[in-house]
Amino acid sequence: GLLGLGAVALTLQGAMATFIPPRFCPDLGFLLVIALGLCWRSAIGGVCVSAAIGFATDLLSGSLLGQHALLRLAAYAMARLGSRHLNLRGALPQAAFVAGLTGANGVALALLTSFFSPGSGAGSNNVVVNPGTGAVIQRRARPRPNDCTLPATASESIARCTVRWLVPSASARAE
Repeated sequence: GLLGLGAVALTLQGAMATFIPPRFCPDLGFLLVIALGLCWRSAIGGVCVSAAIGFATDLLSGSLLGQHALLRLAAYAMARLGSRHLNLRGALPQAAFVAGLTGANGVALALLTSFFSPGSGAGSNNVVVNPGTGAVIQRRARPRPNDCTLPATASESIARCTVRWLVPSASARAE
């Protein structure tokens, strides 16, 4: 039921992102998680559905795996706490609460992204924005070769042994 609704929300959001600029596209999965926190009575079920929607968002957006799941769980917890301790009975208090959670989610998303991609400055290849969804894609830099890995004499002797081993098999194939 609710997982299917979450899948439909993510699919609809992806379809809307082709027509609407991604920064103006509403995060329907996030809004569903907030609605679960405000209205649903089962805490364990809400945590499971929120985590599943978050992981599905991670998989579809190509962002850090677990990033959206963590933020969805935090949003669910905040919405659940807010529904118990705040008077959110009218449309205006609910809208203000959702706007505050959305802003906090944006700040947390930016902080998590900057924390896990330290070289994300201009000209860096560590963070790339996917133009289709506006999601952040992480790229890991390959380690640079180290000249001090093996002594020069060891590297040369290994190279000679490799060439001696390959040359007879190459000449045998050629015949």
